[in-house]
Amino acid sequence: MASDNYIPEIGTENRIDNKLRTMRGAIGGLMEHSNKIRIASGYFRLSGIVELEEDFRRFFARSEKNKIELLISNQYDTKSTDTRVILGIAEGLTDYSTESFYLDNQFYQELVEWIKTGRIEVKIFVDEKFYKTHSKADIAFLHGKAYIFSAADEFISNSVLIGSSNFTYGGLVANRELNMITSDSFPTIRAWFDEMWFEYSEPYADKLLNDLEFQKEHYSKPKVVYTPIEYFYWNLGKYFGKKTSEALVSRVKEIEKKLPYPSHKNGKKYFTHQFYGILHVYQALKDFDTQILADGVGLGKTLEAASIIKLYLQDLLLKNDKRRILILANDRLREQWVKELENVGVFLSQIDVTTRQKFTGLSEDEVHLYAETYALVVIDEAHEGFLRKNNKAYQNMQSMVSYARNTQSRTIRGLLLTATPWNNSREDVIRLGLLFLNIQKVPKQRQYYNYVLSNREKLLYDVKDSGNYNHNAYVEFWKDLFYQRTRTSLANDQYLSDRYPKREFPLEDNEEPFTITYSTDVSQSLKEILERLIELKLPYQDTVWQYFGSDKESNVILRQRFQLLRRADSSNAAFGRSLENIKIKLEAFQKDILNLQNGSLSQVKKHFYSKVNGDYAEDFINFEEGFNFSSDFDDNEVDLNKSQRDRIRLINEKLTEQTLTPLLTEMLEDAISDIQNLDEILEQWEITSKKDEKQKIILNQIKEIISDGGKVLIFSEFSDTVENYFQEMILDKTLLEAGVGMIYGGSNRVNHDESTKKEVLGRFSPNSKSYELFDKKKFLF
Repeated sequence: MASDNYIPEIGTENRIDNKLRTMRGAIGGLMEHSNKIRIASGYFRLSGIVELEEDFRRFFARSEKNKIELLISNQYDTKSTDTRVILGIAEGLTDYSTESFYLDNQFYQELVEWIKTGRIEVKIFVDEKFYKTHSKADIAFLHGKAYIFSAADEFISNSVLIGSSNFTYGGLVANRELNMITSDSFPTIRAWFDEMWFEYSEPYADKLLNDLEFQKEHYSKPKVVYTPIEYFYWNLGKYFGKKTSEALVSRVKEIEKKLPYPSHKNGKKYFTHQFYGILHVYQALKDFDTQILADGVGLGKTLEAASIIKLYLQDLLLKNDKRRILILANDRLREQWVKELENVGVFLSQIDVTTRQKFTGLSEDEVHLYAETYALVVIDEAHEGFLRKNNKAYQNMQSMVSYARNTQSRTIRGLLLTATPWNNSREDVIRLGLLFLNIQKVPKQRQYYNYVLSNREKLLYDVKDSGNYNHNAYVEFWKDLFYQRTRTSLANDQYLSDRYPKREFPLEDNEEPFTITYSTDVSQSLKEILERLIELKLPYQDTVWQYFGSDKESNVILRQRFQLLRRADSSNAAFGRSLENIKIKLEAFQKDILNLQNGSLSQVKKHFYSKVNGDYAEDFINFEEGFNFSSDFDDNEVDLNKSQRDRIRLINEKLTEQTLTPLLTEMLEDAISDIQNLDEILEQWEITSKKDEKQKIILNQIKEIISDGGKVLIFSEFSDTVENYFQEMILDKTLLEAGVGMIYGGSNRVNHDESTKKEVLGRFSPNSKSYELFDKKKFLF
């Protein structure tokens, strides 16, 4: 692989003379984005091609259709031989000794195969006179040099490198040459090449192979002598290592330079894993039209994605593409996205942010409009709603991608973010990978290529089908489309360990877990309360299904019960807030039903039409931060449009003049009964919650850790738990002196003072020694 690859630019300051910029780097950079290359060179030697070994491999691996046309000259210019020999600059057929080189035998065999199969088609220039005399003495010498690149993607335009360099080590690296890049002259120079190729040249593959064999035998040296195990690891690096263009590195560094973050010890603002993650995902996104960034929680995926969005917007501007970028993210993450986008210099006018729920409800026409509007889709928390192909969100996205590619012939790409790409089975991985995958860009030698093409992707994940399941194909699929690092992998990586801090967490060394049990009286009281809650009707939850549907219990109610258990386990504060919110909803429902008792059948139907799909349940999200209906129930998610139609049908079938009054009466009675029972539950909980032994144990454990000089991080998915613990901690003198920080939503605090998220994270990060408290004490929380 050329170590100095770059995309050459047009202009007088961008001459390619093998001093600051090599011809080798320019060819390598352009090869990466080309599908056909035409080369006209007086000389073609192994010493030159080994300089681009990995570039040739990657070029031919990307597509079976990629091809090189090589037009070379009679390797000995008879008309100026005497003069050139006298001057000592002859480049005769056997003059290779000044360009001895190291050759990997495996690569040489691949090169021979490419020539034999015509992937590198070789001709020799002979010119007009030869066709008249058929005398070797009349074969002309081709002195013109041109490297013509047909663009495979939008990263480059059709380009030509033209100048003095032959395809030799001297011409590509060592000699002081003069070459330039041009795009405007591409048609003219290609026409010149085609004229030479079709009218004045003859096939030369067999003779070139003989010549290459001569060079190999007499002037090459073995690249490296490896022991078997060393050779194995060398091959791993050779085949799976990634290269990055110099231009891309510069673009990312320019974004990094403007980040409003303090520099790390190494002078960088990105962590090392973020910098390389941006480079890898951006390039791979162009290779396959999709990537899944699956880094662990807290490793900065949002900043990486925002930086990739910035790069992509630059690409769209360069192509005068007016399309925009769409981000699907939960409302609770919107603020974080907006902040990170601002940090990398992306304006809100350039992107749109919406939720998965809103995207799910789009009509067919709206999906087509989205396909026309957006060039890149970024999905945060992609494991929510996009793991099953029968989910409406998944179907809408597939329809959008299909319409853009097949109807509009436009490129559309998808970047998915998730820390948990595998939730239930291998199929999760396959579904995420297939959502935006452009099968036309997958190298045909990939084992998974035919499976996807023929809709047999089950063979990539169904391990029970031991006779057909292809694990190697699954691994290829993962390596192509998924990019994942974890805290453990980064901390254990010798190269990255000084860039990303290592934390020791409980249970990593087979320690016994620290468990907290409820006291007997609290446990019994909580059990009684939960049993009473299960008996509540909760008529505001999915009302249409409860009163007009079948006897089957509503999934919405099952989900709320599950959520209540999670909040009870989180904290007394969270559970108590849930109970209060249930009462608020019941009282609102009671008021609505009382008003409906005076309405007509038509008015009552309209009211319940508006509540289709459990709007009361959806409103519950506003009170219960962190509750997402699909997060734990993706297997049961249904087509929302069908669900709406079913409930409207139930209203029309079951709600009549005869059933109107009885149904409303039943709803009202259930609401009144629930409110009465809930008042008793709240009274019981008020007594029970005061005995918060769990919180006392946790706070004592925190103080013990702090007394030993440690830091403590407390995580909760529920904001009321976070705020409750924070309030209790700042009441404790020992903890207050050590320093207490809190971050959730838009609320950021350090002790009693309002602060910024950046300041809080800075003070309590593993490298917070530069932050001092008022009395020179360090924050230890």
